[in-house]
Amino acid sequence: MSEKNSMKIFLVDDEEITNYINKEVIRIYDSSMETREFLKGQEALEILESDQPDYIFLDLMMPEMNGFQFLEELKNRNINAPVVVLSSSTSPDDKERASNYKNVVTFFSKPLNAQYLKSLFAGA
Repeated sequence: MSEKNSMKIFLVDDEEITNYINKEVIRIYDSSMETREFLKGQEALEILESDQPDYIFLDLMMPEMNGFQFLEELKNRNINAPVVVLSSSTSPDDKERASNYKNVVTFFSKPLNAQYLKSLFAGA
């Protein structure tokens, strides 16, 4: 990718290894992208009050606060950061439900890969 302003991505997934792999896939795709990892949606929401990323990569199936609860909180707090749902769920109902949130720009099935990133950032 070209030298543009560094893009910032928040990774919100309760599995450390998934966040690590996603961070590496993003780094290999474009090393100028900055990533921050969060194991809990609540932690990401606290940071979002003062620091907004270009994209949030969000898992749906998490304990304490699942991805849909996180999306509700974004809506309630008027946080407009674009969300990429990155889930192991193959349920058409989950895809449909996620698409009803204005923040959700796309829904990818895990694992994250370079093709997903190319399609996401093609117009960036």
